[in-house]
Amino acid sequence: MQTDSNPELSIKELVLEDSAQSYLKVTSEDKILTNPPNQQKHNIEGRYPSLIVYLPTGEIVIEEIETESTVNEAKVSKWEDLANLGHDFRLIVPLSKLDLAKSLTAHLTNINIQAYEVTGDQVQWFGKNS
Repeated sequence: MQTDSNPELSIKELVLEDSAQSYLKVTSEDKILTNPPNQQKHNIEGRYPSLIVYLPTGEIVIEEIETESTVNEAKVSKWEDLANLGHDFRLIVPLSKLDLAKSLTAHLTNINIQAYEVTGDQVQWFGKNS
């Protein structure tokens, strides 16, 4: 993991790597596409979520990973846009922001919110298939 002057970016990168690794149980590495913080490498329909996973079933999973400071009203339109692409959309938020994320997205029906907590370099998941 690349260290960054912004600790939130380092946390986001750690959570992204951990989540991407979890999909190796169900698909191959070349079907797991990541967009690290501040990079736009892979898109789906012109959008650049944190993670795009192509499953062998033909389904697509999209994840957007947020940090303490990025779970806010300004992000709701982005989440709604990703949720409306018609794929399995998972919003990944810090455990401390789970209630806020749920209230901000209460009007969205096609969203799956999952939480994480980082201790050191370990990610603990809440509500994620591991």
